[in-house]
Amino acid sequence: MPAPMTTPKSSRRLLALSVSAALLSGCTAVSPQPPPDSESSGASPSSSVSPSPSPSPSPTVEPLDDDEYQEELDQASAAVADSVARVAGATSYAALVRQVLRARGVVERQAGRLGRLVAPVDVAESHGELVGALRRFASSFLKTAQEVDDHKLCAAPSVMSRLGGVPSASALRAAEKALRQAGFDVEKMAPKAVAMAERSLANGTFIVSGLRNGRGRMTIENIRGQDVVITFSLDGKTPTISVYVTGGTNFTISGFRDGSYWIYAARGVDWSGELGTFTRRCEFAKFETPFSFSTRYTSTYVEYTTGTLRFGGEPFGEDSTGAQPIDPGEFPG
Repeated sequence: MPAPMTTPKSSRRLLALSVSAALLSGCTAVSPQPPPDSESSGASPSSSVSPSPSPSPSPTVEPLDDDEYQEELDQASAAVADSVARVAGATSYAALVRQVLRARGVVERQAGRLGRLVAPVDVAESHGELVGALRRFASSFLKTAQEVDDHKLCAAPSVMSRLGGVPSASALRAAEKALRQAGFDVEKMAPKAVAMAERSLANGTFIVSGLRNGRGRMTIENIRGQDVVITFSLDGKTPTISVYVTGGTNFTISGFRDGSYWIYAARGVDWSGELGTFTRRCEFAKFETPFSFSTRYTSTYVEYTTGTLRFGGEPFGEDSTGAQPIDPGEFPG
């Protein structure tokens, strides 16, 4: 087998000169590739790589002093506390929905604003816990708003109980306490943890008694376990007679005066007399046609109207009574 051909050193120099000349004259030349086991990235050993410029150092942000930090806390805690108070003060279902969603936005914005601050060193950890708790608390408002939309929560007392009992509210109270112990004033932002109420009225309690000196009678049979409030209205706006009937019981209203009455029904858990509604698991309905009471006198007898409303275990709209679901705001009150 013939011996491999070798190139003299002088020939390699001529080759290098030829390549240089080709580059100067505009011809294309291919540089020899490094051996397969080379650690080179593809550049020849004689190639030079310009060093990357060093990144500019980030500006140093000094922590706020105590007075500056207190001012920021004042603004943030006051905004959150006010938004929570507005939820607690909502007196209608529509206002409740609006205030819960508004509060979520306020809490979220204040968490973001505080999160961009550099707190004094001695409260840096507590500040971080405050910001984290506020962010989680904002998320709890979104979940609560969904429960309101589903009519699982129907009034401010139950919403406040729910908000006060979530883990983020507990974390927020702990962060507030730590900052107070460090000498900073912080408004109470998280509601107190309060158990859900279970208020009800005695069977047959008149919420609106009305003038009942007529002859008409109406018996209400509440088969379902939930309590129900039945309201009769002559004008479809204000209650004429309204009575509370507990779950699984009956009650008869006597004394209806002649006239056509629109009939409304509300049922749920935890009756708030102040707000005139159930605060949880609420349903509202209206009967499609009014019920008319009339009285006829003869020389020998008096003829008058009686009726029966029977509420079964089905949701409104599936009852045999013909009550159709309505929005909470349509219920006379």
